[in-house]
Amino acid sequence: MSDRHQVLVTMDSLRWDVFAAALMPFLKAFPYAQALTHGSYTLPAHAAFFAGRLPCTFAGSFDTCARSNRTPEGMPQWRLNNPETPGPGRYQLVGRNIVEGFKRKGYETIGTGGVSWFDPGKPAYVQAIDDFERYRWFGGFTHGAEQVDWIIEKVAASDRPCFVFINFGETHHPFRTSESDPRTEYAHGFRRCFEAQRRCAEHLDRLLERLFSAGSMKHADAVVCADHGDCFGEDGLWGHTFAHAKVLEVPIVKVST
Repeated sequence: MSDRHQVLVTMDSLRWDVFAAALMPFLKAFPYAQALTHGSYTLPAHAAFFAGRLPCTFAGSFDTCARSNRTPEGMPQWRLNNPETPGPGRYQLVGRNIVEGFKRKGYETIGTGGVSWFDPGKPAYVQAIDDFERYRWFGGFTHGAEQVDWIIEKVAASDRPCFVFINFGETHHPFRTSESDPRTEYAHGFRRCFEAQRRCAEHLDRLLERLFSAGSMKHADAVVCADHGDCFGEDGLWGHTFAHAKVLEVPIVKVST
């Protein structure tokens, strides 16, 4: 077992082009790339992620679609011991998802969700959250700062390396943060939606710098990505849950501390 924490962060609904335009000095100090997600909304995208399939890109060190004849370079590859997720990886995990897989390897599993698909009180939710040893849903889209503080506290209290998951809701419609940005509706149009999501992404960049600067989060390998994007009026479409380029194009970042 490695003594390095393994971390998966999803910035819900963040489009690739918004990420590319945003001023995010912390995350953009690390290697990043454009990728394609496996789902057009939160539930199927995270089902794929927790099965060991990250957003797909063939860009050199970001080759997350590796098979036996492809060699990934440097990405934290979390592969389930399952015929549906073949291929090389730094961590071959056994279980129904990577949360259970890391738990079986002796990691403490700690997770927190932002959007309502991570609310265990809902009839339908991302089922992998049932396998976390410590889990908390904060009840809304604007609790990123509280999520970061909670993760730092729980990791600091652990005497084991941890698998950490955070889903941030700020970049999801209505594109608000705890810094009191006004609610942005799709009816406000492309530019306002684009700029509101950009401000939310920049807010999360500051939170992630605080997270990974914490003493308890040293020695971590992390993947930071979006689960899907959003349409802001392209082809007359708004939001997500359908297969459109702006919904499927997402950022992926490799962070190591």
